[in-house]
Amino acid sequence: MVEWLIDKSLNLIGIPILTAVGVAVVSFFKSFASANEAKKHMKILDDLITSAVESENQKKVDSLKGTDEWTDEMQDKVFQDVKHRVMSLLTVKTQKVLSDSYVNFEQFIELRIEKIVKDVKYKKEKEVI
Repeated sequence: MVEWLIDKSLNLIGIPILTAVGVAVVSFFKSFASANEAKKHMKILDDLITSAVESENQKKVDSLKGTDEWTDEMQDKVFQDVKHRVMSLLTVKTQKVLSDSYVNFEQFIELRIEKIVKDVKYKKEKEVI
């Protein structure tokens, strides 16, 4: 009788608890893998943006800055050129991972470009000093 009671107790309490713990462990490892995947693709994005920004700096910005041609419209054109280049070079997988991670993917890309432009500018200024 006692054995039967213990067996039923384990079935009624133990199995649901073990199932819940198993689901939690699987969920944890999936979210961990997803976070690592997002970090990997974020690095790819940042490298593409940095490359595009430095390329535009060499092609246009350095020669136009300080002249009458360096207008707000030209700055916007350079920004859009960088954005277009980055978007065209992103793989479908990277776009999917990042768009799954960030609600407004295009706005996120624009913010990353602005951040990296500032970082590159700061790095240049620091090298001059």
